Amino acid sequence: MIASGSVRGPIVAALAWVVVPLAGCSSGASPGAAERTIEVDGQMVSEASLRDAVTGSCTVRGLVSTYPLEARDVFSSRAHDRRHTIAAAVQGIGRTVAASRLQAKAVVEEDLDRYPSPPSIVGDLDLLTSAIRTALETLSIRTEDR
Repeated sequence: MIASGSVRGPIVAALAWVVVPLAGCSSGASPGAAERTIEVDGQMVSEASLRDAVTGSCTVRGLVSTYPLEARDVFSSRAHDRRHTIAAAVQGIGRTVAASRLQAKAVVEEDLDRYPSPPSIVGDLDLLTSAIRTALETLSIRTEDR
């Protein structure tokens, strides 16, 4: 059952942190790696905050089959700004990578706007996660899975 709007917010917050990341969805740096920051549009941004875009996509993937409306809320809130920051950072050095990430994001947004979400959404989220990882690699930001 989908929770009503007045209750959904707290449920989304709880689920967003309780969902166990799926295999292939870890986003942290290798243990012992020094945390760096990069400059994006004049702002210093930590690599950890950018890697959270991967975690956010994985959280949505874990929610979408059972809690599609909550998945949409998490997608719109968690890591939203980070996805845009990644796009801004990559645009100047890898236009193809930036375009691929934006296209994958648009497909997932379209999927999440449909209720029920199409069966292809899990694969579309996987493509988005892969595109985010590729963008991070373009910025020399490693994730555990790559």
